[in-house]
Amino acid sequence: MSDPEFDYLWDPRAKPAEAIRVLEQQLRGYSAQARDLSGKAPTPAQAVAVRSRRRWPWLAAAAAVLLMVLAPVYRWSWPAQAAWPLVLTTAQHTETRQLAPGQTLSLRNNQHARLQIARIGRLELAPGSRLELLETASGRHRVELKQGQMHARVWAPPGYFGVQGGGALILDLGCEFELSVSPDDIGRLQVSSGWVAFERAGRETLVPAGYALDFNGSHNSTPVRAHASDALRAALAALDQALQLRGDPPGARSTDLDALAAAVAEHAANDDLHSLLSLLTRYPVLAQTALYPRLANALGTAADDSQHRRDWARGEVAAINRWWQLLPRPPKAWWRHWQDAF
Repeated sequence: MSDPEFDYLWDPRAKPAEAIRVLEQQLRGYSAQARDLSGKAPTPAQAVAVRSRRRWPWLAAAAAVLLMVLAPVYRWSWPAQAAWPLVLTTAQHTETRQLAPGQTLSLRNNQHARLQIARIGRLELAPGSRLELLETASGRHRVELKQGQMHARVWAPPGYFGVQGGGALILDLGCEFELSVSPDDIGRLQVSSGWVAFERAGRETLVPAGYALDFNGSHNSTPVRAHASDALRAALAALDQALQLRGDPPGARSTDLDALAAAVAEHAANDDLHSLLSLLTRYPVLAQTALYPRLANALGTAADDSQHRRDWARGEVAAINRWWQLLPRPPKAWWRHWQDAF
């Protein structure tokens, strides 16, 4: 005996069940009639149109990938010793020139200058500044700020752009910063985006966005946050002075260092964690002071790891790097700062 719901499966004249009707409706576009399987060959024009429609998304995707690969390569490449474009401006006049390696640009008190740093960024000089282009080539661009004030904005891998000034080397790590230097090598570095490495005598101090450091011909201060309290600034200055007098780095702790470090720990906010991290990195012996638990608290990590603390005080690189990796945006990760290019 037949079931009326399934009679349609072998008798097309029968009324199909509702589920079968819905399924046929969904599959109608894939039927032989819909696809025209008659065997007729398409005309040449039809065949070209079909191939073009199928090909263009792949061609567009390939072009986009190629552009993504070649654009940075072009931007970071530069002919060795090629001059940089330069625009000089005063209130009454604008002049376009070039600055070649070995040349020094000396601005009058009424002149501003804007230079293209090859293809990786731009550099602006304040009136009265003096700057020499030392060398330029793919992957390496160096200038010396002899005096005055400059503002640089760069998007490139770490170390592509560097500035000599005040007896130090300021290396860009993909960022924006301002640098000022006086004729007697007293200056200030202030970072507004990314990171900068301040190098002197083989030692490196990392300065992140929102921080600044002061320097002279032989010493640099601890980086301090732009909105740090006056109490913290005074405590850092006193500790920096004591460390400078004791030698760099100090050979051992002392009562005065303990007290000065305790003052810094007391006045530091969690947002000042890079000042604390910089101090402990440059002077590992300070891990034996109140700075270590204060930094642990700012980083949100354990302060009672005695082995880690001893390793840090001995200057063990692995112990120090472990806490650097806890930063939200670690240094030398220039690819994370792609927005700095805009």
